[in-house]
Amino acid sequence: YVGRNDDQVKIRGFRIELGEIESTLAQHDAVRSCVVVAREDRPGDKRLVAYLVPEDGHTAGDLRTELARHAGRTLPDYMVPSAFVTLDGLPLTANGKLDRRALPAPGIDAYAQRGYVAPSTATERALAAVWAELLGFDETRIGAEDNFFQLGGHSLLITVLVARLKERGFDVPVRSVFSSPTLARLAAEIDGGATGPAYEAPPNLIPAGCERITPAMLPLIDLDQDRIDAVVATVPGGAPNVQDVYPLASAQEGILFHHLLDPDSDPYLVSILLAADDETVCARFTEALQALIDRHDVLRSAVLTKDLPEPVQVVHRTARLVVERTRLDRDRDAEEQARALLARPRRMKVDEAPLLKLLIAEAPDSERRYLLLSAHHLIEDASTLRLVLEELAVHLAGRTELLAPAPPYRDFVGQTLHQTATDDAETYFRAALGDVTESTTPFGLTNVRGDGHAYPHLRRALPAGLTGELRAQAQRLGVSPACLFHAAWACVAAAASGSDDVVFGTVLSGRLQGVPAVERMLGNFINTLPLRVRLAGKTVQELVREVDGGLRGLIAREQSPLSLAQRCSGLEGDTPLFSSVINFRHFEPRHGQDAPSLEEAGIHWLAETDAINYPLTVSLDDFGGELSLDLRVDDAVACEAVADYVETALTGIVTALAADEGASTPALGVAVLPEAERRRVLVEWNERPAAVAGGGRCVHEWFE
Repeated sequence: YVGRNDDQVKIRGFRIELGEIESTLAQHDAVRSCVVVAREDRPGDKRLVAYLVPEDGHTAGDLRTELARHAGRTLPDYMVPSAFVTLDGLPLTANGKLDRRALPAPGIDAYAQRGYVAPSTATERALAAVWAELLGFDETRIGAEDNFFQLGGHSLLITVLVARLKERGFDVPVRSVFSSPTLARLAAEIDGGATGPAYEAPPNLIPAGCERITPAMLPLIDLDQDRIDAVVATVPGGAPNVQDVYPLASAQEGILFHHLLDPDSDPYLVSILLAADDETVCARFTEALQALIDRHDVLRSAVLTKDLPEPVQVVHRTARLVVERTRLDRDRDAEEQARALLARPRRMKVDEAPLLKLLIAEAPDSERRYLLLSAHHLIEDASTLRLVLEELAVHLAGRTELLAPAPPYRDFVGQTLHQTATDDAETYFRAALGDVTESTTPFGLTNVRGDGHAYPHLRRALPAGLTGELRAQAQRLGVSPACLFHAAWACVAAAASGSDDVVFGTVLSGRLQGVPAVERMLGNFINTLPLRVRLAGKTVQELVREVDGGLRGLIAREQSPLSLAQRCSGLEGDTPLFSSVINFRHFEPRHGQDAPSLEEAGIHWLAETDAINYPLTVSLDDFGGELSLDLRVDDAVACEAVADYVETALTGIVTALAADEGASTPALGVAVLPEAERRRVLVEWNERPAAVAGGGRCVHEWFE
């Protein structure tokens, strides 16, 4: 398509020709004229909106779904408008040109797929107000039968939704949002008393300048005076430099176990490689990083284990970043040398704060500086890394007035301790896993105590058509695309382990329990828990329902220790439940175009390395438009092959759902082998041997 340069827009990293979308929509018989614009009615949420004048006899309700399908047949998913607004005529200026400023903001009717039913109770109206705030709609148009997910809600927004409801006095479990996604059903659950009183972490009782910390000052942990004194002795500056002491969250305990197993080959170190334009930019970046450490308690935390009944994390009031420098070889390409630093084995002492390292590599004969920033997973996860980079950009731009107060990580730890002490996790996992007596190890991969950094890595985008169908089927069923991804992996795991009853790990965000301000809190929140899926005798429809129910059950217990789930299974000793882990990750931008960026400050992203201890990890990353597979697999199995299996299974799942909602396709009948490989296995490898002249052979002679 050849169009005007000023008609190009960029949404979630994709450069889009608006005229190409308009041309596609105009080909539909029901469209008389149309225009497509990119609107940002909510900061950080730019959407494509199609304004159209329909031919006589066509109504808005009929057109929305039909036009979305029509556009999806020829355009990639990220170019299909998310809203369709019908007008009697396009607004024009006095000169007869399109008046874009006069195009109205899309109302909820442009998104909703059901008739409007006004909220009728005080709770419904309160929910409508919160939904409207988060989703960018007029609250008078949020109906009682509207579905949070069909209006654009997703897991990133759920953390904010639960926190906002808590501020209004509604302590709503995340599982309720999933199980009751319509406004009326969620309100009924709240009014029915299904929610309990909100938990609040006890306050930090250590006063500034304290010369001796006593047990009464540490409400989140039970330590006697001698052990407190031993903890304080490890902190530079002693007691006046101790801000807090509390236990580890469940997910941190598992990460610490693998660190202690082999500190010199720690799988839970993540590193990112950046480039600074010059020494001045490099110095400003270092100052900004120190400012982050000063603001966030988790970045000043150390983890101690020696002579203690349980590991503790101690928050220092001040902690200085240690910066190392190296000079790159003049005779080799500087960037290649810098990228090689990512692969260099590195270790980090976890009993010293901060659990961050910065290595600055100077390029000879150049002002450019390469920045290798390493962090331990004890204090970070993918969402935290995104927040760190966003805040660094704000500091570099001198816009610190944009930053809200930093919420303390201790609030999350307190919530986790409370939840694990009061929930039914042990009963739940015994019921789910008690009769599991065999590990699920796809492709025979069994080493769950390795270092994933050493495994081959592959990133590959899903085809645009498959992405569109995956989103469409998920929306129609009222589930997340993550649910269909888990169902597809269950099919792959079953085929690759020779079992119709499989268990695999799923990574949970950990931020879904309504802790105030958790959406902007730094720290480690993610947790890996086992999902069991039985495929025998089930249709694809039943498989999706089982996976959806299993994920809801895990989300409600997302901070339960993996060790607890392991103990509740029927496996002996330390035999692992599973050796494969999958993860659905959101990477959509959270701020508007005016938010500062690292690029503007002279800092450029180059690469990242991240891994865990399992031999087979598969992530499906949602970038808003594109869905992309990210794999790390033990080199006994090709990454490309595993990606092919996942893509084939996803295709089989959505094809079955599109045909008859998956009601007739057996779950074990979903194809996993791509067609070329299936042909090779069934035909090429099984050709009958040619007849041999001179008579037959005995069986052993054929083998010879």
